[in-house]
Amino acid sequence: MHVNRLAVACLVWLLGSSSFLHPVAAMVVEIDSTADLIEVVAATQIPTFVTVFKEGCHWCEELEPAFEYLERLFGPKLQLVRVDGRRATRFTETMQIRSFPELLLLQGGAVTLEQMSESHYAGSYQGPRNVKSLAAFISERTGLLAELPDALVKPVNSLPEIANSAAVILFLSPYMDPQYASLFASGAATDVAERLASDNCDLDVAFYSVDVSNQTSAATVNALRIGVTPTAVVVTPKGRYVKYEFRARNGLPGNQARETLQTMLNRCLRHVDDQPSACIEYVNTLPNAFFYDSLQDLQGDAIEQVLDPDLDSPSDFDEEWLFGSLRDL
Repeated sequence: MHVNRLAVACLVWLLGSSSFLHPVAAMVVEIDSTADLIEVVAATQIPTFVTVFKEGCHWCEELEPAFEYLERLFGPKLQLVRVDGRRATRFTETMQIRSFPELLLLQGGAVTLEQMSESHYAGSYQGPRNVKSLAAFISERTGLLAELPDALVKPVNSLPEIANSAAVILFLSPYMDPQYASLFASGAATDVAERLASDNCDLDVAFYSVDVSNQTSAATVNALRIGVTPTAVVVTPKGRYVKYEFRARNGLPGNQARETLQTMLNRCLRHVDDQPSACIEYVNTLPNAFFYDSLQDLQGDAIEQVLDPDLDSPSDFDEEWLFGSLRDL
């Protein structure tokens, strides 16, 4: 009997989470007026964590992944609200908000602005805007404990036979460009791969990460011709391969990187047929993305790109190609 381990892990996380046992509101409640905010806060007795933003604010956009991830840590014990500061002006004036984003913690049950700013006001957060620090602030002020879900992306150094099973493989390195290290760092709450795995629990697909700096991963790095980190390799159920290299000059912010990979999964894994035109069309719109009908095509394409006529044999090529690539990482 075939068992989808990722699906089991997702189910275990749901069963172990109180959010599976109780109704849960939307991940983040979007508010654009003071009246709506009062109504939302008054309707619950649980704490409400508010981010006040404005459209076009770069720092507001950077905060979003960490803010949204708090729902996974606290579930129905905490209400998350995004308030448009340019529209909810009575609220921003009462709370004396002068810059964006602003993070405020409110106790539930407040029915007026005065209560929000006084008796039900639990504090303004001014620390680092990462998940760990945000969660620590909430726990300190409310007594709520964050519940970390189990990792869904399996770190490996060598892969089993995957030619006929769907997989997403992230090739990473401690020496990646800093902008990508923060997105794909193992164990980070906003890790792009972890969020993808969580969002796609319904797919019969395994998620892996490979540290190319580990000597034991050399055979896998060589087999898939990895020369850049991070690189995402998507293996379809039909044994086709998509390779997407994240290069610094084509850097993507966190949300865009996740959206790009999610669209790739939608086109290449959710809509699988014998003529994968949707997948190919999307891959062709991306820089440094390649589609292959088979692993042999992938390896052959890499050979054509860098083959040195002075090399005596394919095995010489493999070794030279591998160590040359690792030197460039």
